[in-house]
Amino acid sequence: MNIPENSNTKRISIDLPEELISRFDQLRKEWGFRARGPVIEKILKEILQEDLLPKNQQQEIDFNEKKNNNEKLNIDENTSLVLIKSDIKKDINKEVNKISLNKRVSNNHQYKEKANLNISLPNFVEKKVRNLRRSINSEKLKENINDIQINTIKENELIKCQIALISHWKTLYGTIPNDHVIEASMDWFGRDIWPNLDGTENLPFTWSAANKFMSELCPFWIKKNPSLEIVLLMIGVLEDPFATSDLINRIPTLVRRFVSRFKRNNRSNSFETLDSTMTVHGALKLLNLSTSAGSAHTLRKIREAYKSIALETHPDAGGSTDQMRKLNEAYQLLKNLYRI
Repeated sequence: MNIPENSNTKRISIDLPEELISRFDQLRKEWGFRARGPVIEKILKEILQEDLLPKNQQQEIDFNEKKNNNEKLNIDENTSLVLIKSDIKKDINKEVNKISLNKRVSNNHQYKEKANLNISLPNFVEKKVRNLRRSINSEKLKENINDIQINTIKENELIKCQIALISHWKTLYGTIPNDHVIEASMDWFGRDIWPNLDGTENLPFTWSAANKFMSELCPFWIKKNPSLEIVLLMIGVLEDPFATSDLINRIPTLVRRFVSRFKRNNRSNSFETLDSTMTVHGALKLLNLSTSAGSAHTLRKIREAYKSIALETHPDAGGSTDQMRKLNEAYQLLKNLYRI
């Protein structure tokens, strides 16, 4: 989970028995987190906040630059991007909100689970706990999550869509999605998509519940580990299960929606975020700028290169929509490097 800069956060350390830690790891996989810390935050929000999840709002995505963007983003146009040659790789991936869970061994059975803790919880908390348990164990439930009966979803169509999804991503960004992107896609699924699906009103998002939902619509569906193409495929099917035959044509829009949300939630100039989409060298090449060691590029130079190529690449000038999308992504990535 991403924590905004300057937010009031504190780091804590808690000791838990190994059995509970294993349960944390189970929840971590259910929600698509890479660390255990966000699990605690998610649990607390699920059971203590009644109106946590925002409604999904369809918005027009404008990749064009606004006139006052530089002021809002604190961009320094007087700096230059200088390429250097280095063989040293630094570990720059950081877990901002990671909470360490130290295991403590005890011989007096201090942490034995008790059937009745005699704690009186508010009714809404008890209800949310029950719903969370139901979601985690949804694969064992006999009743269906929804009442929709569809016999038109074909397995070969979903296989083609899955292949097209990963192919489209590689075409745009040149690499396979890394763990940071997959975690972001699960977060998008759980926060923005899941609450608005029919039949999920009182069912918190978990990977098990999502796969249970899919298996009800598609009897041939087999639960797999989360990946970007699987997550986006499930979103495409669950959002409109009656239009899966046309899903392959909606893949560019689906990817675009995710990328737009991803960029809105990763405003910080982190190398982890940059590596998730497009490399700096790849962006420079798209703008026909030098990638040689020692090359210096000001923001003004990058902007002029972008405008020049955009005039030729824009669909109105006979260019490709995908190529224009990649050009926009390259420019946005390089522009973000100049933030103060």
